[in-house]
Amino acid sequence: MFVRTDEIKKIKRYKYWLLLMWTIVVVFSAIIDYLQINENLVSEAHIAAKIHHGKDILYRRWSAIRGGVYVPIDEHTQPNPHLNYIPNRDVTINGKAYTLVNPAYMTRQVYELAQKDGEVSSRLISDNAINPINQANEWEHHALQVLKTMAEHHDTIFIKNGERYLSVVRPFFTEKSCLKCHAQQGYKEGDLRGGIIISMPLTEIERSYKSQEMRLLIILGVIYLIGFGLIQLGASKIEKDFITIIETKKSLTESEAKIETYLRNAPNIITVIDKNGVIQYLNRMDDRFDNKIIIGRNISEFVGEETKFVIADILDHPDETVYNKAIEYSVHIPEGIIWYENRIAPIKSEDENIGYIIISTDITERKLLSEKIENSLKEKEVLLKEVHHRVKNNMQIITSLLNLQSSHLSDQNMIDVFKESQSRIKSMALIHEIMYQSGNFSNIDTKHYIISLVSYLYRSYCLEGNRIKITTDIDEVNLNLDVMIPCGIIITELVTNALKYAFPGSREGEINILLHSIEKNNINLTVKDNGVGIVDKSVLLDKKKLGLQLVETLTRQLKGKLNNDEGEGTSFTISFKIE
Repeated sequence: MFVRTDEIKKIKRYKYWLLLMWTIVVVFSAIIDYLQINENLVSEAHIAAKIHHGKDILYRRWSAIRGGVYVPIDEHTQPNPHLNYIPNRDVTINGKAYTLVNPAYMTRQVYELAQKDGEVSSRLISDNAINPINQANEWEHHALQVLKTMAEHHDTIFIKNGERYLSVVRPFFTEKSCLKCHAQQGYKEGDLRGGIIISMPLTEIERSYKSQEMRLLIILGVIYLIGFGLIQLGASKIEKDFITIIETKKSLTESEAKIETYLRNAPNIITVIDKNGVIQYLNRMDDRFDNKIIIGRNISEFVGEETKFVIADILDHPDETVYNKAIEYSVHIPEGIIWYENRIAPIKSEDENIGYIIISTDITERKLLSEKIENSLKEKEVLLKEVHHRVKNNMQIITSLLNLQSSHLSDQNMIDVFKESQSRIKSMALIHEIMYQSGNFSNIDTKHYIISLVSYLYRSYCLEGNRIKITTDIDEVNLNLDVMIPCGIIITELVTNALKYAFPGSREGEINILLHSIEKNNINLTVKDNGVGIVDKSVLLDKKKLGLQLVETLTRQLKGKLNNDEGEGTSFTISFKIE
């Protein structure tokens, strides 16, 4: 099986690149989604930290407004040494000692308790803290500097005991209630006194997002596998289709090459023109044209004037044209004349002519042969005409000799025999004379011949005026020489008998000669008269007396049938068939 391996390798290479790109897209999407999930996680932690910060501010504000609260002194709550400048820091109520817990001290104890329980932790930080424990470290100092730029918060993520924490520092501004403890530090209402740092454990939040990550990984995995499979399937389909296209293209190329070979070896010149007459295709060039026919030129440049007008008429009136009609034209070249026969057929597309195909056949040899045959026929016609002329002359000489010889006879019967022989010879000579005069040597004008023959017989035998009338009813039938000579002798014999014996004395009458063409080339020849008829029927058995032996012989020669119809006068009908 033929395939172009380089093209197949290229398709596979494209497939691998596509798979790599698909993998990169899915991985990149997974990273984007992971980062988005992590961002959502941090955002949720920020929200929680902001809520805690808000609560801290409310607790502190409540405590500051009330100047702090007094709580019993115990092991967990000792007097704050940093508030010893405040009068009545420690008091005794009902014999029990109490100490003042300001907002900062209260908040710190609450966060210490929360930190023991693993909850959110918080503490105050400041660059000028009363309690050294609230003094900001290096990162916290940096965060406070960021807050001084009017930032809403500053955060970081750190790991502690294998768990991730989000630390968020939000600003803490001096309120009027804070001045009781911090006015001595020079703070005024509204000053940035420090910040509240809240540390949020991310373990629980991360646990809730783990399921989202797993779902995302599963969905992306399924999408990746589907895409991977589709790419593989598509590449395989493309590869198969490409192989099919290559094989089809090869088959088509081979088929076109075969057709082109057939066309180039065709005996005819095949030309395809568009609807404007411009040559679009030519199967081969005729060497005798010296390569003048060039594709892209108009066909009118290479045909004769007559053919040029025919093609122009076809191009102008395609719907009125009778196609496949032979058009002959000649081309003059130094070596002589070339004859071509053109046949034009339309090329249709959706019932519209888009061009024409012209098949040109070199008929030069046929033309030369036809001309040679025509010249040969003319020579034969001249020769045949001369033959007929000489036959006619010879028969006239024979007739003249018979006439000369009969003038020396005294026996009337012998004279009649000579006269009948003259009539028979005249019937044959007349045929050659008509053929010589007409120039038609294959068929004879039957009507003209019979009328001429009867006129001759009438002049020969009827010397007493017009008492006998001869009529003819002859179809327009052309008979050849082989048929016409026997018919002429039969007519001569029967008409002569009628002129001699049908009207004795001064009896008047009529002789009718009929020749009709019946269906399927059947001919009926009838010679009848209204004379005395055949009184003695026995004479029909002795045909020598009426010359009927010759009539019967010639009828057999024509492969016909002779009938004698009884009635008034005498009637003979010869029926025969012509080829």
